[in-house]
Amino acid sequence: MPAHIDYLRLGTWDVSDYSKIAGKINEHFITKPGHWLQYHGRRTIDGSAFHGTGSQGRKTHHISHISGDTAEEWANHLKLAVSGDSTYCTRLDVQTTIVCPKDYDSLVFYELSKRVARSIVMNPETSTVYIGARSSDLFMRLYEKIILDTMYLRLEFELKGAYSRNWWLHWRLEPDEVDDLFISCINRIGIPEPYRSWFNPDGDRTDVLNSEKLDADLAQKLTYLRNTETALVRYIYDHGTREHAVSLVERLASTIAYLDAKSKNH
Repeated sequence: MPAHIDYLRLGTWDVSDYSKIAGKINEHFITKPGHWLQYHGRRTIDGSAFHGTGSQGRKTHHISHISGDTAEEWANHLKLAVSGDSTYCTRLDVQTTIVCPKDYDSLVFYELSKRVARSIVMNPETSTVYIGARSSDLFMRLYEKIILDTMYLRLEFELKGAYSRNWWLHWRLEPDEVDDLFISCINRIGIPEPYRSWFNPDGDRTDVLNSEKLDADLAQKLTYLRNTETALVRYIYDHGTREHAVSLVERLASTIAYLDAKSKNH
């Protein structure tokens, strides 16, 4: 499926729901003490997952979030683990990534946008177009991303407030494909053609980013890994960079432990 969840944040007043979520995160990841805003709890070594307890309006409140490639899998898993009414989604990111079309011009897309709230950031190699207000229920990012020397184009929607809460509630009761949510975001933002067709999840694109496409150039990957290993060893022996290099190795170990645990459960 081209469109998928990239970030999920859940809030709850229910200590039972929170205990279930926290327990599952601690079970599948290596975690350490951490905090996010007013919440204190535990986070993964790489920062991709967090759960903690804080307060809102002098009442005890709990928060948890997961990002990255496994966010959608966790979303499906957690919606079955919690009761529902007292646990709600405070933010949800959904995106799809394609090989950047040769005729893509961020300035042209920016000018075609009919939204008043919009901005563009230009860098030497990439650019990002923002549509909507960051404080609104729906915020869009369209940006270029270089992966293994290939330029990709990612369309990402950030849902908050009533939009994310209503979708989470509906999804738990009557599960929809994430593609349906993605299309509704495209319609609500009003993305014009040809960009709309580029990112249509129902389209038959052969240039959608996926693991099979990246695995095609295995030799290039192995060369990159060997170079990375050499650099890591050098930085570990360097007093000035040792702490950062060790932290990176720990994050990699956390990922490996999670994947190993996941494979044993299947």
